Amino acid sequence: MPELTNYIGHHLSPCPQEDLHRRLFLSIAEENHLTADSSKLEEIASEIQAERDAERRYRRLTTGSNVYITQEFLEEEFRECLDEAREEYFTDLILDSVIRQEDIRVTYEEALEEAKAIAARQDTTLEFVVRFFGEDLKGIHRDLQRRRAEHLIMDSMVFISE
Repeated sequence: MPELTNYIGHHLSPCPQEDLHRRLFLSIAEENHLTADSSKLEEIASEIQAERDAERRYRRLTTGSNVYITQEFLEEEFRECLDEAREEYFTDLILDSVIRQEDIRVTYEEALEEAKAIAARQDTTLEFVVRFFGEDLKGIHRDLQRRRAEHLIMDSMVFISE
């Protein structure tokens, strides 16, 4: 796990909201000289492309429409998936590093409160949510840690004018 030296008070020029997260995390990766293993990126990109393919098949089944896909389309889509994989890889790496460096912890009680909120949002029972995530609510712990790390980074970001 890399030791990040620059992730608080990160400077970024103004950009559309949908680009903000992507630009910020890629910029932090660049400033901290993080690198990605190309085989890992290709593995992640393949998973992303498989998800897109499953979505296309689902749409085909539910709508009855056939879409013919060319090899060129698949190659271009894979390049897009590689970009997405790079973003996902660096975001995960940065958030994991921040969680470790800042010693971000989540109590069982906090995870349980989030489980209750999930149950309310999904109109289901708390027992179902606990069964889904497991008695220790580990998935919820992880999600809350990641959100806190992301908020720490995003809340300290500084916009600069170009």
